[in-house]
Amino acid sequence: MKTSGQRLNRAALARAVRDEQRRMRTVALEELRRQIAAIHTRRRELVERVRAQCRVARARVKTQIAERRAEVRAALNREVAEMRQAERNRCALRKARVRLESESARERLQREARKRRRDELATARIERHRVRELAKHSRSEKRAESDDEVRGNIDEEFVPVWNVVKARIRARPGMSRTEVFLHWLEEHPSEVWALREELAEKRLRALIREEQEATRALRKVGGRVSAKARRAALEPAPF
Repeated sequence: MKTSGQRLNRAALARAVRDEQRRMRTVALEELRRQIAAIHTRRRELVERVRAQCRVARARVKTQIAERRAEVRAALNREVAEMRQAERNRCALRKARVRLESESARERLQREARKRRRDELATARIERHRVRELAKHSRSEKRAESDDEVRGNIDEEFVPVWNVVKARIRARPGMSRTEVFLHWLEEHPSEVWALREELAEKRLRALIREEQEATRALRKVGGRVSAKARRAALEPAPF
């Protein structure tokens, strides 16, 4: 039989084993907690590092986007400036050409007008032309009145162009015929210059024919023309 001393030793040994097992579990738990805390710390460090890298990357991309936008904007501004300058150059060239041609035509007309000063038939021709214009005016009086209103509202240099295109110009809601015609001038600069050149050429050819007819008539009848006829011959061309 076991003595009481042996039972006490066994109980003490069992308690010692339990205490050691408890201590070992406590140590293992603390180690596990330390490892978990280390993992959390490492994860926070990694997350912070990634966030910092993302911030740097975003800042770099933002800078690159701003630089690219500036480059594109500068290129676009240069292109727009070049287009505007090219259009200004073309307009200046057209204006210079028109002025040069007008000056040349005016000089020719003045020379031709001096030749017609002795032509008494010019007065009769002008009178016949006036009668025909009055007859034409009486046949379309209402429309002529409307056309005359537009003529009074626009610059004199565009009146010949208006006379050619007036049948196409119609009033619109909120816009008069004058406003529609001015818009048409802005939207069709090439056609405007072409019409003006054509009208100038027709006027020049007509005056040349008139001068030739007057010269032939003068050779037949002789004599001098009146002061009124001389003034009519020297009137400038309407372009």
